[in-house]
Amino acid sequence: MGCKKLSLRTCIGCSTVRKKENLLRLSMRPDNQVVIDKKGDLGGRGAYVCNLSCLKTALQENKLIRIFRRKSHLQGQEVKTDLLQKALKKH
Repeated sequence: MGCKKLSLRTCIGCSTVRKKENLLRLSMRPDNQVVIDKKGDLGGRGAYVCNLSCLKTALQENKLIRIFRRKSHLQGQEVKTDLLQKALKKH
């Protein structure tokens, strides 16, 4: 029998390492809009958060700009409101 490899990712809000399926994945579309990747099948760079608190921390510290290596189409409060509303629906 082979060993199944665990997919571990680091939360950008608190730097905790967790299983990929226990995190919320954020992705940036080609139009620079940050979206929640529920299925984990969107291409490109991704960022992971544990919960809403970590998402808020990442947004407040502008970590998404650094992680995605570019500014998102939506800025400031619009990004926060949009992502938080979508994240609430998932969790």
